[in-house]
Amino acid sequence: MMRKFTTYLFICTLCCCIGACDDDEVSAPPMPSFTVDKTSGMANETEFTFVIDEVDADAVTLLPYGVENGGKAGILVKTFTSGKATVKVTYNDVGVFNAVVVASNFANDGESIERSTSNPVAVTITSHRNSFTAFNIATSDSVLIDTTARTIDVYMPYGTDVTALKPTFTASPFTTVTVGGAEQTSGTSVVNFTNPVTYRITADNGTTRDYTVTVISQDPENVNTVKSFSGKEVSKGANNRTMGSFVGDGIIVLYDTLNTPVNRFDSVCVGYELTGAFATLLFGGEELEQDSLLDLTGAKALVVDPQDPNGASKNYTLYSARAPKLTLAFTDLNPEVQATTQNFAINAIVLKGTNLASIGTTASVALPPNVLVTSITADGNLVVEGVETPVNYTKPVKFVLNVTDTVRNISYQVTYTATVTVTP
Repeated sequence: MMRKFTTYLFICTLCCCIGACDDDEVSAPPMPSFTVDKTSGMANETEFTFVIDEVDADAVTLLPYGVENGGKAGILVKTFTSGKATVKVTYNDVGVFNAVVVASNFANDGESIERSTSNPVAVTITSHRNSFTAFNIATSDSVLIDTTARTIDVYMPYGTDVTALKPTFTASPFTTVTVGGAEQTSGTSVVNFTNPVTYRITADNGTTRDYTVTVISQDPENVNTVKSFSGKEVSKGANNRTMGSFVGDGIIVLYDTLNTPVNRFDSVCVGYELTGAFATLLFGGEELEQDSLLDLTGAKALVVDPQDPNGASKNYTLYSARAPKLTLAFTDLNPEVQATTQNFAINAIVLKGTNLASIGTTASVALPPNVLVTSITADGNLVVEGVETPVNYTKPVKFVLNVTDTVRNISYQVTYTATVTVTP
């Protein structure tokens, strides 16, 4: 029994030794070698040609940046022809890099590795680029970069304080940007642009390039007109009803439908847009804030001041009004169709097969006291009240009533939108 156990133990030990030899005893490959066609060049420009000699190894890897850079941009060499492999490399960084080739053998268990490393070759990479690729200052209107004259003009809004600005910029890689010898950080460094400022960009190889940066304050804006106006009735019972609006030369009219109770005009939330980006709308000598509440049962005086302190102001009078009611009838259809007027929208439904491009339309209006309608147009074409006129309804049509208030002695426009739908 003892003899059988001893024989079994011997066999097991022998198998373990054989297995250990197969998996763990990895031999180092021969030392690799290579040549490179040049040892210095420019980042992102110069192409280097590495010629690597074939060795008996599981893997061969070129490390252009060397071992000390953690194998950055390592290139596995896969194909050898007549015992040589050629690899083209362009460096993206600057510095002195000890390029090497590493040959590796791997154990069957994937855990043991033996490597041989070639003798290093020092490759020096520099950069001569020293340009601005972008330059800006917050709130600038525009920036003009002249790479030939090496000038940068930054146009700022009128009134900008140019004594403490923080430019943002992008320069060529591996450069240093200075002003008066002080290194500049994009978006952080504060610069006084009362006079033109010289920015110096120093490349990695020591060459410099100067840019003259000039901050130009724009002329003050001299625009004093109202572009649009809006109103919403917020008094009790009005239910935040939106009013129609008209802006003319010196007048603004917010209007609602015929027979609107006058007490709906006593609390109107107003909004506006001015033509000038920096103009100011004044009410009672103070800037009128958006969504202000005004009592429009009586006319209100508004003033637009331009940004230019020497520019002229423009006066507007703001009115509320009851608008004439427009009614449309399509008298040439059989059966005749009467459109429905709801607020300032007019809608009608016609039978399938109706030619929407030309529907005979008869317009009529109901007037508030002391108000006249001097003309009616449909998408710019004249429509005579009570006279059938062909109108194209293939898209919604804008009916504009030119209105005169004989008591207030003002003229304005009221707009209705008419939409005709065909039954399915």
